[in-house]
Parts: sequence; C-alpha cells; structure tokens
Amino acid sequence: MFSDELAEAALEERVTEELLVAAVRKGVLANELTPVFLGSAYKNRGVQPLLDAVLAYLPTRPRCRTTPSSCCPRARSGPSS
Repeated sequence: MFSDELAEAALEERVTEELLVAAVRKGVLANELTPVFLGSAYKNRGVQPLLDAVLAYLPTRPRCRTTPSSCCPRARSGPSS
C-alpha cells in the first residue's frame, strides 16, 4: 500500500475518502498506479466526475516526471514522412 495510515484505517474499518484519495495520488505520482476512469458523455453524466478525478489524482505539469519523448518512441524520432 502507499499509505500506512490507510492500511491502519482499513484494518479498523474507518477508511475516509480523504485517506483514499491521498493514497491513490501518492501512488500515481510515484508512477506505481494508473487510474482508470469510466463514464459517459451522454447528457454530460460522466464529464464532471472525470474532471474532478483528473484534478484530484493526476500530477500538475511542474510535478510531471515524464515527457512525451520518454514514453512514446514516435515523439523521439519526430514526425514520420
């Protein structure tokens, strides 16, 4: 787990949303967790929860460790002709 506090809370059955969000964010920032979001754009039912989760879990640009060239071979070699 990414948080000893969360592990203790799980054992004592007192997990809060704040503990869970903090642990997931910590795992995402360490590149050890990948959040997967599901939703629907039909009548905008899934759009706002998706945007809220992006703000809660994903790193801001200054905290981002990867660049497009480090994860995408095409970005390293440039556009293909």
